[in-house]
Amino acid sequence: MKMLQILLTVKTQYSKYYTERRGNIGLFDAGNFGALTIVCIKLYSTYLNQFKITNINLISTKSNTNSKPQSKTLTRF
Repeated sequence: MKMLQILLTVKTQYSKYYTERRGNIGLFDAGNFGALTIVCIKLYSTYLNQFKITNINLISTKSNTNSKPQSKTLTRF
């Protein structure tokens, strides 16, 4: 089964210093684009007013443990 792992990279501001944080949103079936859309909408509504989203990466993984994951930047700000 091919899965998509979503990594969210955000920049948070504490006073005048920026720190970059990465969050693993979760694993999703690559064919289930409806759930993926809902997750992206939830990400924007949750984080857009609080953080500056620098990029969202989709990492394609397979059930075969020998294969290396492939990453693709979905959105870059």
